[in-house]
Amino acid sequence: MLEVLRFFQGAYERAGSFTRENGKVSFRYDNEYLKNTHAHALSISLPLRAEPYEPFEFQGFFEGLVPEGKTRTELARRMGVSPSDWLSLLESLNCECIGALVFKRETVSLAEYESSLIPFPIKRFDTLADAPSLSAAEAAEASRLSLSGAQAKLGLFHLGDDPQDGWFTPRGLAPSTHIVKVPDENHPYLALNEYICMKAAAACRVTVADCFTLPSKRPLFVTRRFDRPLPERAPNDGPTFPIRLHQEDFCQAAGFPSYGKYEMEPTDNYAASASRTIERFSSNAIADKIGFTRQIIFDYLVGNCDNHLKNYSLQYSEDWNRRSLAPAYDLVSTTVLGYSRLMGISIGDTRDIDAVTRDEWKLFAQDLRMPQALVLDELDAMRESVTGALLEAAGSALFDEAKEIAEAIVRDMQPRLTA
Repeated sequence: MLEVLRFFQGAYERAGSFTRENGKVSFRYDNEYLKNTHAHALSISLPLRAEPYEPFEFQGFFEGLVPEGKTRTELARRMGVSPSDWLSLLESLNCECIGALVFKRETVSLAEYESSLIPFPIKRFDTLADAPSLSAAEAAEASRLSLSGAQAKLGLFHLGDDPQDGWFTPRGLAPSTHIVKVPDENHPYLALNEYICMKAAAACRVTVADCFTLPSKRPLFVTRRFDRPLPERAPNDGPTFPIRLHQEDFCQAAGFPSYGKYEMEPTDNYAASASRTIERFSSNAIADKIGFTRQIIFDYLVGNCDNHLKNYSLQYSEDWNRRSLAPAYDLVSTTVLGYSRLMGISIGDTRDIDAVTRDEWKLFAQDLRMPQALVLDELDAMRESVTGALLEAAGSALFDEAKEIAEAIVRDMQPRLTA
């Protein structure tokens, strides 16, 4: 049996468990948990109930916690399981995933996962680029950490204000504070692309995660985990470990498997789906709809066609009673890299970034149940500010290549500034 624990009010409590009978897996909330007045659903897609959930009901949320792509393949190889066996991966990478959940076998005590920090020498960053997926898999296996997504990444704990020092690998129940993304040889300056886009988005009134770059064999992109804030009271001795805030992406909230994160059919209309999620579950739906609109507009302008449902999330408050749109993350100009020009979420009736017109934005406003004038005003305002924001962000990147990357993004987006 694999137990599911949630972090709540400074402690871990058993919320439910997976059981396997006759080759069939089910998930059930714990009866004692259901009796608690402070019990909360682990996902919008998994409301509290006594009856067990079938795989088609729970897989979208739980599988969405494990890595994708090459990192997942490498992890599966190292653990001797199939890449499709996400439950075994989750069982092994159990202590530190996105959100506030921890997984453990029934026979294992949490005391066995004693929190500790292992120094991570700054020189090790230079070796990550040689084999990004392998490095990410090794780090995940060592720290029992599961970070969703396809890009190679690892979670580290950072102590102090100097980005060139104070890095540690978290062990046991020790949380990570930062995510480090490792580019491959085909995209050596991907970190600069993402840094420029993130900083420009912030200048365009999009709420984003804090981020910076690290010099290495290839520049590394580092983002502070917004689901790991520091507690208000620091301990008298030892490092201050952050608390775990719960979150789920819009793909998990809808109960979709990870492969359903992109719109595939004209009738999918993920913008309308996201709008309904915000309306029903956000504690400040109007503000979050505006925030979501700004993210989509920015994605469109800079050419981020990888704007699928897993790149938008709801973050829970510490007491789990409130939800709000999480800061934007994974903002990259993909069109400037030569990738598909079909967006993950359609604008109006089209996913083709080159076919979006003002009329499509009016349809998009209808899908979001937002005033057309408000959406068009946000579009026009960002069109005025985004070029300067990109160039200014490049100037703060401290890498000579940043200016060239920003200029390439600006050239690529020229048709979208007037469409």
